[in-house]
Amino acid sequence: MPSAKKGGTTAKKFRVGSFPKVGRTMTISALNSVEFAWKQSKGDKDEIARIMKTIFDKKYLPCWHCIVGTSELYVDVRFRQGQCLIIFGPVKVVLFKAGPMPADPPPALRDDTGNGESGEREKVRLRNPKILSSEMPTEMEQYCVKRTLAAVTEGQGKDLDAIIGGIKRDMTGHFGPNWHVAAIRTDHGSGFNDLGFKVEWLDDGFLDLSIVKYRLLIFKYSQEVKLRDH
Repeated sequence: MPSAKKGGTTAKKFRVGSFPKVGRTMTISALNSVEFAWKQSKGDKDEIARIMKTIFDKKYLPCWHCIVGTSELYVDVRFRQGQCLIIFGPVKVVLFKAGPMPADPPPALRDDTGNGESGEREKVRLRNPKILSSEMPTEMEQYCVKRTLAAVTEGQGKDLDAIIGGIKRDMTGHFGPNWHVAAIRTDHGSGFNDLGFKVEWLDDGFLDLSIVKYRLLIFKYSQEVKLRDH
C-alpha cells in the first residue's frame, strides 16, 4: 500500500477532520489508506468503503464500518472512543469502530459538516419509498419505512442532521439501542449512487432505501450475535 509523502501527515487529496479526536498514527494510517483506496477504486464509493474496512479490520482488529458519500453525507452513529474519523476530499468518508461494545456507552457522533440545507427549502412531496436492500423482518421493515416517511415529512424546514437524529431515536425507542443512520441528499449535486458503504449488521437490522430526494442507510450493530456484512 502506498504511503504518504515522507515527513508529511497528510496525503495529497484528503484531510482528516479535527473532530472526533484520534491519534496521530491512526490519522496517518487513514490518510494513507484512503489515498490508496481512491486510486485502486477509481472513485467507486462501494469499493473505497470495502478497501478501507478491510485495511482497518486487519490493522486495528475487526468491527470497523465505512460509509462513503459526497459532502452532503450526514451520519448519526455510535463509536469506540478515539476510533472514528471523518475524512474530507473528492469524497467524504466516515470510518468508525462500533464493537465490541465497551462497558460504558460509547460516544455519539452526529455529523453536520456537509453543505447542509442552506438556501431555499423545497417542500417534500412524498412518493412511495423504494427499498434497495433489506434484511429486516416484515414488521420491522414496515415500521422503519413508516417512521422514516414521518421523519422526512416532519423534517421539512429542518436540516438532514435533525431528520436522521429523529429516525435513530425512533428506532432506538422501539427496537433498542445500537442503531446507526447515514443519509445523503440527491438534489444538491449528489446523485442516487453517491453513497457507498461496507458495514456489518445484525441478521434482522439492515435497510437501504430512497425517499424522493434522500437515500438512507439504517442498520443495527451489536457484538452479541452473528454479524452480516455488505
